Amino acid sequence: MQKNIFHILLVGLLALNACNQPQLTSPSLEVTTPKTTYQVGEPVEFSFSGNPDFITFYSGEVGKRQAYVKRLSAEGTPTLQFTSARANGSQPNSLIILASNDFVGFGATTDESWQNVRNATWIDLTSQAKLSTGSSTSSGAIDLSSAMVVDKSTYIAFKYVGEVGSKQNKWTISNLKVSNELPDGTSYTLANHTSTAITNYGVNYGMSPGWRTYLGSASYNWSVSTTSLVITGATSDAAATVPAEAWAITGPIDLTRVSPDLGTFLKGMTTKETGYTYQYNTPGTYQASFVAANNLLGEEKQVVKTVTITVTE
Repeated sequence: MQKNIFHILLVGLLALNACNQPQLTSPSLEVTTPKTTYQVGEPVEFSFSGNPDFITFYSGEVGKRQAYVKRLSAEGTPTLQFTSARANGSQPNSLIILASNDFVGFGATTDESWQNVRNATWIDLTSQAKLSTGSSTSSGAIDLSSAMVVDKSTYIAFKYVGEVGSKQNKWTISNLKVSNELPDGTSYTLANHTSTAITNYGVNYGMSPGWRTYLGSASYNWSVSTTSLVITGATSDAAATVPAEAWAITGPIDLTRVSPDLGTFLKGMTTKETGYTYQYNTPGTYQASFVAANNLLGEEKQVVKTVTITVTE
């Protein structure tokens, strides 16, 4: 009997304790404006009612849209740009720009990797590029769309060839950038020479953009740094006794990669905000969104309040 009473009291105490625990509630927020049409540069005054733990603002401008806070992929026009400089010889067609979406990647051994290079289908993009005949020359934008397949990585390669019997060319490739250009005007860098921190880029291997080099023949190979690719073939007619072939290949690149849109943090748990003022500098219609959130012990509840703002000249 006493044991039963003890169990009843214990259950009651646990129930009472549960009732006394703080509960996570849905945030309360309403957003209003005096009007919905404004001129360029005119302050938009948003007024708040409610006091959620957190408020984050998304203006609706490109790069600041609440609908895209989790977007990591979008189909645009992928482009490659670089600067080339040719020196030493004047052999024609010594630099070839290629891309592949069926290259299976780098193997465990050099021989295996080289076989993978040979077995891949490489799309020749050289005709799109303006290449140096002496001085540093910008390639212009090279469209990589022909090499893009959704959910597959793309590899970009610079192939060097040198003929026998005459001085072979030296090539320097710098200022390389691969971008995803979206119809709304945004541009996302997917790979470049200067960044070794690739977590925000579309490259998935090694140093951005993950260069690997391979010798096909002769002993002349690409030299890779964080700023350039350089290759020097035979430096005299007499030295050019064998054909030269060397490849520099990027790591796998996701040509649809984008960065999520970002908002502006307006308030935390220790502050109270009654409004926010923002200024639009470009005509258009914007979905101004405010994300209200309450947080308790790692759990969160959110509501989104959106006001359509029209901006005119």
